[in-house]
Amino acid sequence: MLLSDLTRMKVISADGEEVGEVQDIQLDVSEWKVIGLVIKPVKRLAKEFDLKSAFKIAPISLETKLIKSVKDVIVLSASSGGLRRILKRQITLNQR
Repeated sequence: MLLSDLTRMKVISADGEEVGEVQDIQLDVSEWKVIGLVIKPVKRLAKEFDLKSAFKIAPISLETKLIKSVKDVIVLSASSGGLRRILKRQITLNQR
């Protein structure tokens, strides 16, 4: 699989809730390793976490350790509730 194959791929939680789609890939270039995905969240999540401005939706970053499988969609190992806890923690850290 090529990295470009991941772009625009849908991302869902372990319990099937749509999270968003891959917007970009994060790399550790010193080790040439994928370390995360930049996700454009679905409108519902963007609204819930106040990620939507008048013109665009702010992306979220997810570490690769949260990925359970990659086939025609990316399935996360976290349930929708678990993902919300991770996002709350991530947003709180970014606001400091």
